[in-house]
Amino acid sequence: MPVRKYIFALSALTLICLSPAFAQQPSCNAFSTPYTVSTEGLAELVAPVTFSCVGGTSGTVVSSDIFISLNTNITNRIGPGGQPANLNLTIDTGNGLGPVLDSAAVLEISGPATVSFNLVQYVVPTPNTTAVTIQISGIRAAVANITGGTATGVVTAQFLATGYTVSNPAVNLILGTTPGASMVASVLNSGFPCSGSVLPTGSFGFQDLLNAGTAFSTVRVTEAAVTAFLPRGTGADTGNRIVVKLSGYPSGVSVYVPYSIAGANGTTPTSGGAFETAANGGAYAPSSSQLLLNLVTGADSNGAGGSVAVAPNSIQTLSAVAPITLSGGVGYVVYEVVDSNPLATDSAQIPIFVGSPANACGSSGLASITVVYGPVSTVTTATVSDPIPRFVSETPGPDCQLFGDCGDLSFPRLGVDTTSITLTGNSQGNVQTAVINVSNTGQGQLSFSVTIAYMSGTGWLAVSPTSGINAAALSVTADPTTLSQGVYQATITIGAGTAGAVTVPVTFNVGPVGVTIKGIVNAASFQAGAPISPNSYAAIFGINMAGTNVSVTVGGTTCTTCITYAGATQVNFLVPQQAAANLIAGYLPVTLTVDGKVSNSYSVPLATNSPGIFNPGILNLGSSVTVNQPGQPTTQSQNISIYMTGLALPLTGSVTVSVGGLTGLSTLYAGASSAAGEEQINFTVPAGLGPVNGSVPLAVCVSQAGLQPLCSPTVSLYVH
Repeated sequence: MPVRKYIFALSALTLICLSPAFAQQPSCNAFSTPYTVSTEGLAELVAPVTFSCVGGTSGTVVSSDIFISLNTNITNRIGPGGQPANLNLTIDTGNGLGPVLDSAAVLEISGPATVSFNLVQYVVPTPNTTAVTIQISGIRAAVANITGGTATGVVTAQFLATGYTVSNPAVNLILGTTPGASMVASVLNSGFPCSGSVLPTGSFGFQDLLNAGTAFSTVRVTEAAVTAFLPRGTGADTGNRIVVKLSGYPSGVSVYVPYSIAGANGTTPTSGGAFETAANGGAYAPSSSQLLLNLVTGADSNGAGGSVAVAPNSIQTLSAVAPITLSGGVGYVVYEVVDSNPLATDSAQIPIFVGSPANACGSSGLASITVVYGPVSTVTTATVSDPIPRFVSETPGPDCQLFGDCGDLSFPRLGVDTTSITLTGNSQGNVQTAVINVSNTGQGQLSFSVTIAYMSGTGWLAVSPTSGINAAALSVTADPTTLSQGVYQATITIGAGTAGAVTVPVTFNVGPVGVTIKGIVNAASFQAGAPISPNSYAAIFGINMAGTNVSVTVGGTTCTTCITYAGATQVNFLVPQQAAANLIAGYLPVTLTVDGKVSNSYSVPLATNSPGIFNPGILNLGSSVTVNQPGQPTTQSQNISIYMTGLALPLTGSVTVSVGGLTGLSTLYAGASSAAGEEQINFTVPAGLGPVNGSVPLAVCVSQAGLQPLCSPTVSLYVH
């Protein structure tokens, strides 16, 4: 939104006169002619206040104290002795304005919004009908405090007096007014081309950059009021400044800007060739009220401090350029108004030339350029050292309305190919997806960001990426995992600032719970989160999985015969050997089809080895073969057989057994058993277990090159 100006005035003004008794009392009237002030201003010079007084006894001394209270803080610089600097009171008794009669008169800031003038004296002239004029000038005020710098306001003043006959005791004194914002702007951001941008060699100037075809962006700044761009005035530290902030530039990028910039109404305007203007370094003629911006060296990132060259006193061709320091891809440029035309609206173009090597970025245009009116500050009180003038940070509105080029394709323009999205899924089922294509249908750099607003439900919608430059295919996902049956609605808003914004409604129709996979594990160990392996047994846990015709699709391979058990909440199957050929980032997609109804797709990690021991799955090989369990233990030095799943065959490494704290124990046999997908390990229980009359933990491990052995979860081996 364009920044607007305030109408500024005194909120209360009290004039108290302490004078000897006299036959006649002076009669006074207060008035002011408004100045133009800035909505963003924190140290704005307001119009002088004038009192015109007649009457009183000729030759007598009128002595008074004057207090002026504003509706916002007074922000004059505090000088020596705590007195406000550049604030003046003068009296004209008929011979021209002059100082107060009493040299002991004291001026001070007596409160955040009040100044006082004590012992103000004058001699009533003869005849007493001669008007005495008292003028107070040089007051600066935090105009932005009045309504936050965003709306037009009217601020009134009251004039009260004691010891006078006051002709207008409740006059509204308007000290400042303006019809619009201070500055509006447009940014044509070309970023940094990944194909590279060549800089001239050796010492070079503006024309050399143009001749080399160096890539550039342009910031166009325009006055929204004729006195917005002002050079340094009385009581000011600087002229008004323009602060351009840069970010997002990669290592190896160099940035150059002109030292001086001639405005659009100058002898020859400065331009890189943007906005359908002729490319030229510019030319400036003094004494012609032309806008001239000069680069400030040594300013801070708020635009304060530093030094700047004054306007030249002869016609100048502007050709010099200066490098801008980037730190971590971030930098800034500060220009100061050193000459302007106070009677006409003017604008200027600030070209920002970018030199970059080829392949400097993954995608062109990751840079950001913003502009503000400066120096920028948050200080709203009178201080000893804060800059004058100073302004709150306000993003200027677009200036294209003033130039009639808002529809010009030279500006970035947001393009979105989707008007609405409708998705259908099942509660706790598959994630549903859609795509929104974003593009820049104009020119320059378009930066966009994505936000989501929910009308019903929360957290079920996601968009990736959530920001981008110029163009992107946005992946939209609606996840019904935590949703019950119903209709859910949300909106996706793609915003690109002045380039536009588009809101896309999303409707997600969620049906009842269908065939749903909740988890997949090794069918021997049931270890949550662990991978499964080819040609091993796996178990699916879920909802609504029982049926007459049940099949499983593993990595694109569908089979029915590989299912060894099918129940309502559990299905066991043998992982096909060929499934490993269809991994997606190390994960294997699995779906279940029950009587023609397809489940959600569930991704489970796949590994070459994922050992798991069946429980019960150990046989005692004594005089008779028994299942190892609490009532049927083995003994030390006896052979056992361990049955498991998840070892790759042929073996990828040596297989050992860990039992009762002993590790790396050799096996008698390790390989396939008589059943597909099952492995058998024959092993002699060591005699060195010590006294045991219960159970000890047992695991099977397979070696891995350069890594610790991969071991199964432990099971209990019962020994006496």
